[in-house]
Amino acid sequence: MLNHKGYRGMDLDAGHTAQITLNLAFHNQTGKGLRAFDGAVLFSDLLDNEILRLRVEINQRIAQGGLLEWKGAMEYNEFMEEHQRLRSEDSSNIRVRFIARKVLFSDGTSKVYE
Repeated sequence: MLNHKGYRGMDLDAGHTAQITLNLAFHNQTGKGLRAFDGAVLFSDLLDNEILRLRVEINQRIAQGGLLEWKGAMEYNEFMEEHQRLRSEDSSNIRVRFIARKVLFSDGTSKVYE
């Protein structure tokens, strides 16, 4: 779930490039506690047309049924159409879906998704 999307311009004094800032919520619906997971966050429009895929790696525990609020950022390239579209699209018009690649459960087991 997308809680917030923002933009931070380039600041050479602070040492960072332009970024799209993101606040995402991950809800653990696996039936087990999570220790870590990775995959892709798929951003699409209201008609399910893909805007952008963002690879994420989360190394924080989430209890069974729990919620994790993740704050992060991606580098913004003004010459890439998908970056422009994600930045300019109103948050209420963006659908977010997480596509898991690998999950490490709290009990030490893991699952790889195709």
